[in-house]
Amino acid sequence: MAVTIKDVARHAGVSVATVSRYLNNSPLISFNSAEKVRRSIEELHYEPNFLARNMLTKQSQSVMLLVDNSSPDVFGNDSFLQIQFGVEKALTEHGYYLMIISIKKNNRFQSLKKAILEKRTDGVILPAQLAEKQLIHFLQEREVPFVIIGRSEFGSWVDIDNVGGGRLAAKQLIKSGLSDICFIGNGEEKVFVQERAKGFIEATEQFGVKSEIIMNCSSYAENGYKLIKERKCFHQGYVVSDNVTAFQILQVLKDKGISVPEEVQIISFDDGIIAQLCTPALTVVDINVQQLGSHAANILYLQLQSGMPFSQQSLLPTSLIQRSSSR
Repeated sequence: MAVTIKDVARHAGVSVATVSRYLNNSPLISFNSAEKVRRSIEELHYEPNFLARNMLTKQSQSVMLLVDNSSPDVFGNDSFLQIQFGVEKALTEHGYYLMIISIKKNNRFQSLKKAILEKRTDGVILPAQLAEKQLIHFLQEREVPFVIIGRSEFGSWVDIDNVGGGRLAAKQLIKSGLSDICFIGNGEEKVFVQERAKGFIEATEQFGVKSEIIMNCSSYAENGYKLIKERKCFHQGYVVSDNVTAFQILQVLKDKGISVPEEVQIISFDDGIIAQLCTPALTVVDINVQQLGSHAANILYLQLQSGMPFSQQSLLPTSLIQRSSSR
């Protein structure tokens, strides 16, 4: 059972108000009383519930966006930047500011615990890959409202309908008359890649077309280009999980003298700058990750306003933006 402020007061032989003054760095507390409280906090391993305090004092007005630092390219990733912008835009409208906290891969729980206790945030937004049971239990125990970006078995989450997006892209290629298509993903460990592949498979099975799945085509280590270039033959069309990999495929096809979309069609995901500036410009499944960030922030704000966490799940729809890489 968690140690309470009353336990600290009893152990230190002071009043609850005195402990509260210590926690709030009040000048009204004497040196001797402060030392008693400090020693009791250390001996009892007391961890203050700063969320409850902030709801009374309204001193924080901050929200944490947690980032998994195991991926070095995450901060330069266009999707992450759009999510961050969406979160920050929504929070600013509600009078909150955003803190981005990088969590260590091999010490996630301790990193989050330290960040929560030191930064004294009002709420947390975190990606699904960080939403481990121990982390979620800690947030729930400390009564810290949180929203997860990506599907999760815990609490509130918001995600893109990636299965629907994969299905939409495959159907578009099939509708254009193709009977041999391929899905290329930039990492089979990524949930969104798995979901897009699932939608792709559903569509190809529904219409009975020939298909192939390639899941380990890394978009950040040049082996994506090499993997495609070494293939002896090409499919009529490709659904690609991300724009960087799609760009690499375009380069391979260009180097081999294969025209797009006349001989091979390509559909990617996310209407980012790469998709727009490619030659030819990429047809994409628009996943609107900025809206994903805004939606997550708005759900968290509703929790903060209600004064208690609640569970809400939201799946955002996708749409197709037709450009020159497909017919």
